[in-house]
Amino acid sequence: MARSTFRNAVFYGVTLLLLCLFAEIAFRTWLSVGKNYPFWRPDLALQRTYYYETYRLLDSSIRRDDGQFDILILGGSVVADEWHSTVARRLRDTLRRRTGNPNIRYWNVANLGHCSRDNLEKYRLFARQRFDLVLYYEAINETRLNNIPRPWFKPDYTHYAWYDEIELNRRHPEMRFTVLPFTLHLLGHRLAATFGLRRYVDNRPNSEDQRNGGDLKTPPVYRANLESIARLARQRGEPLLFLNFAYYVPQTVRYAPAGKTDVSAYSPCGLWSPIETWGILENVEKGILTHQKIMRDLAKNHPEVYYLDMHPLMPKHARYYCDLCHLTEDGSAAFAGALTTYLLGEIEILPLNDSRQLLAKKQ
Repeated sequence: MARSTFRNAVFYGVTLLLLCLFAEIAFRTWLSVGKNYPFWRPDLALQRTYYYETYRLLDSSIRRDDGQFDILILGGSVVADEWHSTVARRLRDTLRRRTGNPNIRYWNVANLGHCSRDNLEKYRLFARQRFDLVLYYEAINETRLNNIPRPWFKPDYTHYAWYDEIELNRRHPEMRFTVLPFTLHLLGHRLAATFGLRRYVDNRPNSEDQRNGGDLKTPPVYRANLESIARLARQRGEPLLFLNFAYYVPQTVRYAPAGKTDVSAYSPCGLWSPIETWGILENVEKGILTHQKIMRDLAKNHPEVYYLDMHPLMPKHARYYCDLCHLTEDGSAAFAGALTTYLLGEIEILPLNDSRQLLAKKQ
């Protein structure tokens, strides 16, 4: 009897082990194929999948004493190389030309749709790198996260599926060894959403959800995330420049019927996004203006943070805008020119007390 019991225990134990192994392989395959997680290192999904634009930087040696002036760019698609923006490249080229210094380079981790939480997450990843200047430019993408009734809004933004997955990654450090708990947790959240027990912001919000966008819920989170970025920059000894957001609303767009964006009011280019990407124009503008004020107030309360309001510096004309906020080539050139003028004329990022030729004017 004892021997039979032992054999049964071994049999059930081996069966359970094989089932777990099969589930592990199946879940890893699903995450790899369906969500582009690294099959062998799913614990690295944050930097390789969600924020893949950071990965090459994490392997780079970037220091304050490497003879280069390294600029880190945080933001959304307006300044993102990944979204075919030329703002960063033009900034680098303009700085090189006007200073005569070829040792200026940029590291652009801005990307499509990213908001203050994304940029804080990415900035935290650069524990080993040290930059000579950090630029932050983003104030619109957060507005779409208001398109949900207040009871469903979550301050960590997990009422949006993207951030829910990122937060679950954070809660499951065992993913270095197994994805079973994480995947079951994730599937549980999706099942709860199916039965109405959880609610996520829809990428294409209906009219009712868009009306909820006027009830701004993101400002306290936006403030907290920017304060965290400023605090981290101070701890690392990295100069931080907040760039306040520029946007353009022609009269034909402002008074157009709901859902009927006047495309002809802007210049045709590959960066165009309809206003409905973020919500109703009135609510989106309300969100941008509120986020602008928060950034201004933070800069006043943090004297170590540099601040430049790009909104009045950008010409308000179709020639410079593809849509509400994305820039044409002329707009990108104007942006880079205004920023360069500020960097060279208004502030000294670092004293010229060593052999490096930093952002010094030509002698």
